[in-house]
Formats: sequence, C-alpha cells, structure tokens
Amino acid sequence: MSDDYALCIYDAGDAIASMVADAGGICGTGPCWKETTTGFGYTNRTMSSSGAKTVKLKAGTAGKATISFQGCGAKLAMPDLSAVTGPVTVQLHRSGGAPCFGATLAAPFLRSDATQLIDKGE
Repeated sequence: MSDDYALCIYDAGDAIASMVADAGGICGTGPCWKETTTGFGYTNRTMSSSGAKTVKLKAGTAGKATISFQGCGAKLAMPDLSAVTGPVTVQLHRSGGAPCFGATLAAPFLRSDATQLIDKGE
C-alpha cells in the first residue's frame, strides 16, 4: 500500500478527532497493510503514531462497500463524545488523492457517552 489513510471526524463541521494508518511499514514480522480477497487490511498492534490499530477496506457493489477503522491507546487524542451534538461527519481520505469516503451520522445516536458513539451512516 503506497498511500496513507486518514480518518477525520467532524461535529457540526468542526474537526474533533483524526488518526492515520501509515502507508507501507512492517508491523511485527510482516507488512502492516495486506491485500485480502475482498479489499485491504491494516493491522498495527503497537498502533500508529496517531493511535490507528486496524483498518478494513472491503469492496462491494455501489453503496455497499464497508470501511472499519479502529484506534486506541494513549496516542489517540479523543474528545469527550458526550459533548457531541451532530451531525457527525466521518471521512476517510487517501493521501494520493481521490477517492474520499464518508458518512454522516445524525442525532439521536444509537448509543453515545463520554467514550463511544455508535450509529449508522445515512
């Protein structure tokens, strides 16, 4: 994988969090990025410099592709999610340019507290 992927999260247009899955690199004994039968996956058990741990990019028919991005640890700067009012915009940017993927989440959220926000994109 030759491009970084950055996840950016906005609350009512204001940036509140971001993290990056770096291109290339070795994580443990193998590459951080691997091609799968349906797309690409990233695993970095020690987390990237911004806290990215896993990314799954799964191909699908129009409107049915899925993206999963997980971060954790002290490197991940998290806002107080209980203060999020929405709408929340989540975007995945590829450093090499297009494509950019995104979803908008509108209140009321399925679940929201100080440490997690769970919802489905519109």
